[in-house]
Amino acid sequence: MYRLTYQDGDSPLSYDFADGEVVIGRSPDCQIVLRDFGISRNHAKIVVAEDGSARILDLKSKNGTQVNGVPVVEARLKDGDRILLAKFQLTFPLLSDEDHAVAEAYGAWVEKTKAGRTYMGIQRSTVLVAPDGRIAHAWPLVKAEGHAEDVLATLTAAREAWRP
Repeated sequence: MYRLTYQDGDSPLSYDFADGEVVIGRSPDCQIVLRDFGISRNHAKIVVAEDGSARILDLKSKNGTQVNGVPVVEARLKDGDRILLAKFQLTFPLLSDEDHAVAEAYGAWVEKTKAGRTYMGIQRSTVLVAPDGRIAHAWPLVKAEGHAEDVLATLTAAREAWRP
């Protein structure tokens, strides 16, 4: 899951996304609209690849795109990167669960034992969350072999069922 945070006037705003493309610009058709004439109608876009990595691409904007102060045409984004579009700075933090509240809510923060020592840790599991927030499918105690294929098949079937 990714989040872009930015300031528009006096209001701090954020935009969360996990996949696909996010177009940033002045046009009302963009997912993130920045109302300033220094911003091109379609200024830049962020693309999340199938492997989960994110890249930003400048869309031939008038004033360019910078990542961490360096002008870019295309760049891979990392946790904490600062994106500058005209006078707008957007930050790109990866979302994490440092206090393990989400892991607890999904039942993945469990007591574990290894070499006679008991401790709390993450149970390797996968949860498919539907667009309405409910758990559509859960895989507890997963093993790596064959798991990605199983998740992909379930997700493909679920997407078909969720389409309007």
